[in-house]
Amino acid sequence: MQILVLGSELIKLLITQKEYKITLLDYDEIEISNLNRQFMYLKKDIGKNKAEVLCSNLNNRKNKKYKYINTDVLKLKEEDIKHFDIIISCLDNIVARMHINFLIKKCVKNIFFIDSGIENMKIHVKVVKKGFSCLYCIKEMYNTQVNLSFCTIKNIEKNLSKYSRHQIILSLIIQFKEKAKENLSYSTNNLPGDLTKDLSNNLTKDLSNKISIDSNNRNISNFIESVKLKFNKLALSNNLKPTDSFEIIGIERDIIPNVCYINSIAASLIFKEIKSIKSNKEYDYIFYNSEYKIYTQKFLLSKSDSCILCNED
Repeated sequence: MQILVLGSELIKLLITQKEYKITLLDYDEIEISNLNRQFMYLKKDIGKNKAEVLCSNLNNRKNKKYKYINTDVLKLKEEDIKHFDIIISCLDNIVARMHINFLIKKCVKNIFFIDSGIENMKIHVKVVKKGFSCLYCIKEMYNTQVNLSFCTIKNIEKNLSKYSRHQIILSLIIQFKEKAKENLSYSTNNLPGDLTKDLSNNLTKDLSNKISIDSNNRNISNFIESVKLKFNKLALSNNLKPTDSFEIIGIERDIIPNVCYINSIAASLIFKEIKSIKSNKEYDYIFYNSEYKIYTQKFLLSKSDSCILCNED
């Protein structure tokens, strides 16, 4: 069975199955911030392509040939995927996921598609196959905007808790990042206006233009230090754990709290669906939540009457 994996987290489970011929696509380069949660990479691998390094390591250890594709997902065409039996998406880019969904739905071959996403302590796994709803049918569920009711510094301090710390740090990151891009020096005594002036707008801004946080740029060091000092001042008065550079880097890169254990749970849910992909099931969507208590729900999602892809089936 030919499997294309977009993202590398699932590989550690798939390599245990001899019947799978695996191709990996991960266009990202390895950064120092990856090393805390992805044990497949070492410090010497920083700056190299994830898929290339992982396949090289596996080929040196296994009597199998693992292949990789080093290209942007959005550049894939129908002929690039038509020989695969299953495509698995572990991407954090919604546009890329919709692109794969489009290619699969247009392909003559019946390719199984498994899409997985993580948000905080929540996981979803969506199975797309012939006759079932696709990602475009449920596109409204892929809304990544965060809206908070915090409006003033007083409200921030009143609502600061272990559940809101991620959003508070993110707001500081956005504000100080704008200063960093202007090559300004900062201190916590010279904030760009109130800490949370229009916080909800800050949190919904496009963060796709990431600054190079792993570089040695002096402005970046100042940026991280300013976020750390300001948040820790708030944390101290609210009896919360202070932040550090590692947490700030993780939040800026949108990788926290998607740490080892939540990624492993997602990989396990996907793996279970792969093993039973051809069986008839009464569900095509799995939702896992462990924010306050642990529970899992399974649904059968209906096709959308307005889906231009499914209505062509």
